[in-house]
Amino acid sequence: MTPQRFWMIWVQATPKTNHRHPTYEQARQEADRLAMLPENYGKNVYILQAVDYRKYDGMPKVDL
Repeated sequence: MTPQRFWMIWVQATPKTNHRHPTYEQARQEADRLAMLPENYGKNVYILQAVDYRKYDGMPKVDL
């Protein structure tokens, strides 16, 4: 199972990120754009890279 590489942007002190960028360059451009918005003044804008994932397709484990 080889993870598919992608990047996401997260702005400090915001609740979520939800857009996957297929290249680092696209992610960097989006991070630059977000960093320049007035509502993000003084906040760190992070570029996150997915390095791996896990998926379980079985029945959920239940503690009795």
